[in-house]
Amino acid sequence: MAAFDPCVSHAYFATFHAAITALLRLTDYRSRTWKHGEVQAEFVRRLIHRSKVFPNWMASVLPKLAELRVDADYPPSHVSKGQTEKALRRAEEFVKVVEEAVTKR
Repeated sequence: MAAFDPCVSHAYFATFHAAITALLRLTDYRSRTWKHGEVQAEFVRRLIHRSKVFPNWMASVLPKLAELRVDADYPPSHVSKGQTEKALRRAEEFVKVVEEAVTKR
């Protein structure tokens, strides 16, 4: 494991759980499984495209962080310091925007 791998993994899961929170608080969507692709698709479909609660830039955050998480969590791949810093910035902004939206409603 490389030094930055856990950070990327945790950044992804922070956004994943923020997306679930948004779906639960801002839509009528419920799932028994909350699979990764399902959460990504429903977040984009319901909260970006349909109701326009969130800006378009958020649509790419979960898939990009998911891809990096795979590199971080499954050898032999690892993530670099630069990738980690970018992932952390994206995750922080994503979570911040979701937090503001769910507390406002």
